[in-house]
Amino acid sequence: KLEQLAEMGLLYCEEPLPVEQIQARATLRAGQHLPLIADDSTLTTRDLTRELCFDTFDILNIKTARTGYTASQQMLEMATRAGGSKGVMIGSQASAGLGTARAGLFAALPGIAHPSELSFFLKLKEDIINRPIPIVDGYVALSDLLAVEVDQDLLRAQSRATVAA
Repeated sequence: KLEQLAEMGLLYCEEPLPVEQIQARATLRAGQHLPLIADDSTLTTRDLTRELCFDTFDILNIKTARTGYTASQQMLEMATRAGGSKGVMIGSQASAGLGTARAGLFAALPGIAHPSELSFFLKLKEDIINRPIPIVDGYVALSDLLAVEVDQDLLRAQSRATVAA
């Protein structure tokens, strides 16, 4: 139960019910046991419109790798227009370093006040960026993200390795 998880210190819950169970998700959110994060239920701006109408979530998880920057910006604006009742966070959607850097810059936009999940790149054995992205005490500096670029030598090496395989 969400109430028990909240008592144990859990801060949020992402998509606790299947997307198809929209009325049940709205009822669960109305119970206010724990803030609910919308993720798979908001793949498009059309989905987000539906979820806002049914009031199924507290925090919108935008994944720029999934929605692209134009739709992500539209989704941010839609959540902001909800009158402050909806928070926004950014997720990395299995992004490598370059995608993570760009998602991190997007996360710095006004209206995004919740912690963002930008750590997937740490699971990768190799990447094609020119520098590692340092995470210090759970934070990434914008200046570090701005300095991330594709390392052309690493890209060529990775391309050759992929073709050879």
